[in-house]
Amino acid sequence: MTTTTLPSLADIYSGAAEILRTLGWVQEVYVADIYPPERPTEECPVCLIEAIFRAAGLPPKSWPDGHDDSEDQEARWNLAEAAAEALAARLGYDRDKTPDADKPDKPYWLVAWNDAEARTLAEVLAALDEAAREAADPEASAPAEEQGNHPTPSERETA
Repeated sequence: MTTTTLPSLADIYSGAAEILRTLGWVQEVYVADIYPPERPTEECPVCLIEAIFRAAGLPPKSWPDGHDDSEDQEARWNLAEAAAEALAARLGYDRDKTPDADKPDKPYWLVAWNDAEARTLAEVLAALDEAAREAADPEASAPAEEQGNHPTPSERETA
C-alpha cells in the first residue's frame, strides 16, 4: 500500500485561492463548463467549494457526488470536507441561526455563502487567504492570552 502525502489545511486554502485566480470564479454552478463546450472541464471557472475540493487533490466535479473507493480519495474527501467546514465556521456559520426549513451542513452553507448575490471574488479570495494564514500559523490570529503573551507583574500593576 502506498502512503499518499495529503496537503495541509493551509495548502488547501492557498491552493483553492490560486485555482480561483487562475481559472476564474463562478456562482450558481460548481464548474462553468458549458460555454464554450470545447473547453476542458479542468480549465473552466469554478466556485469556492469546487476549488477547495480540487486543492485537496480530488478530480473536477467530485463535489457533491463523491469520490472513487480508494483510500487516497477517501482521505482527500475527508480533508476537503474538514477544510470547507472550518472555513464555514470561520465565516460565521451558525446552525442555530439558520431557519429550521433549511439547515444545511457546513459545506453546503459555504456554497450558499459563495452564491450570495452581493458576494465578490475579492471577498472569497480574502476569506481563503486569511484562512490559509491562520492555518499556517494558528497563534498569529489568536488573542494575546492564548498566544502566551501574558502581562508581566509590573505591567499588571500599571494597568
